Amino acid sequence: QSNPVIFNNSCGSWNRIGMHLIHAGARVYISTLWSISNTGATKVAEEFYNQIYQKPLLFQLHESRDQLDGYEKNIYIFFGCHFSTLQKPNRKHWLRIRRLILKWAVIWLVKSDDYRDEGTRDKTLDMSKFLFRKLFF
Repeated sequence: QSNPVIFNNSCGSWNRIGMHLIHAGARVYISTLWSISNTGATKVAEEFYNQIYQKPLLFQLHESRDQLDGYEKNIYIFFGCHFSTLQKPNRKHWLRIRRLILKWAVIWLVKSDDYRDEGTRDKTLDMSKFLFRKLFF
């Protein structure tokens, strides 16, 4: 049993789903109110995850969004308890996480053969390569 933290960085992902996920047991749901550039979304996610264990998640999100300019700066919405934090996993948990990442990297790699659309296939392969790099480098 766990209470996940969900960071949905897709465009306009807030639409009612946040309150349903919180009601279903998620501790935190972070999403966007409208479209965000890929560059902006990547900057925020990287900063957020690089510092995720150091302070409450809401504060971390607030500081991470400082990477953005203009209308994108206020794009994120945070559902959940404002003082929620994450503890750094111990070695046992890290091994479990690595096994799950490896499992999904292999699934993405195998599924890439199923896509006829070259763009989808390339993105699927990119995702698999990204997961393998995170695991082994």
